[in-house]
Amino acid sequence: MSALIHAAALFCVAAGLVAGVVVALSARDGRLGLRVGLDFWLAAGLLNLSLARDWQGPLVAGLVLAVRQTAGLGMRHPVVSLRDLTPWRSGRGPADDS
Repeated sequence: MSALIHAAALFCVAAGLVAGVVVALSARDGRLGLRVGLDFWLAAGLLNLSLARDWQGPLVAGLVLAVRQTAGLGMRHPVVSLRDLTPWRSGRGPADDS
């Protein structure tokens, strides 16, 4: 039974790579592709967690979940550049904002 679960977890990792690349290329959005890949990798971590007899499995699953949530939070907000924060440096003045 454990060999089957390991195979399923490995399949989830590979499917996450493939699905992430396909979504990123078809939607032309790398952030969306990364989110899809991270969902598959979370599934792989949870499958491995089902076989855990010690703390290593839950720690790996928790780490994957933390990375997934952190990346998801970072992807919700648009990227802000230094020029957006300092309009006077980019050559735009207060009168040019219209």
